[in-house]
Amino acid sequence: MVVTTLFLVTGCGQSSDTSPPQDADSAPNANPSEAAVTLTADQLSAIKIEPVGTHFFPIEKEAVGNISYDKTTDPSTKSLVANVTESDIPLMRVGQPVEAKVLAYPDRVFNGKISALGGSVWDSGGNPAVDPTVHTVIVRCEIVDPQNELYPGMLASVVIQVQDPVESTAIPMKGVVRNGDGTMAAWVTTNRHRFVQRIVKVGLQSDGQYQVLAGLQQGELAVTDGAVFLSNILFAPPSD
Repeated sequence: MVVTTLFLVTGCGQSSDTSPPQDADSAPNANPSEAAVTLTADQLSAIKIEPVGTHFFPIEKEAVGNISYDKTTDPSTKSLVANVTESDIPLMRVGQPVEAKVLAYPDRVFNGKISALGGSVWDSGGNPAVDPTVHTVIVRCEIVDPQNELYPGMLASVVIQVQDPVESTAIPMKGVVRNGDGTMAAWVTTNRHRFVQRIVKVGLQSDGQYQVLAGLQQGELAVTDGAVFLSNILFAPPSD
């Protein structure tokens, strides 16, 4: 019979050393009481263990728009009019990259850039003003359409890159599990045999990665695939 050891690590202090932790029990981000499991060789085959690394996360805003009529004679460039919420306008700049998708081609991405900010409502200074009824501002974009596939009136979902991507500590989403109390947790190890659950704070998501705002340090060994497997073992009822 395979026996899985379950126990609690208690009395873990925080180290002032900024170097990568040498022991999961004394990691700088460890909680005073953390659950841990010890896996058998057979169980180890169900998970993946890697050093915590970094990932570039895009800073983006989403909007909804329509392909519009365009007087240009160049069919390879289309206009797209999107409505951006009032609170996001300070982030918008002419020339920012844009990605658009339409229902007709759900697996395609059409690239472009912001060409103008403004709409039918303007203030006395000639600046784009917020529509007082829905509190949005029109963002005009130029979309590259080399095969002339976009038609006026098509509904489009738009992603606008409002800042350069940021490099941050990251962990694959399969390495994070949501606990019953709503907290997010990862599993760290120092010997690839015993694993300690670590509460983490996550932020942005991109390419199957979570941005880690707190709880993990770059270089720590963590489970990057199989966090749910470990949590199931932790909360499984004891066997006879």
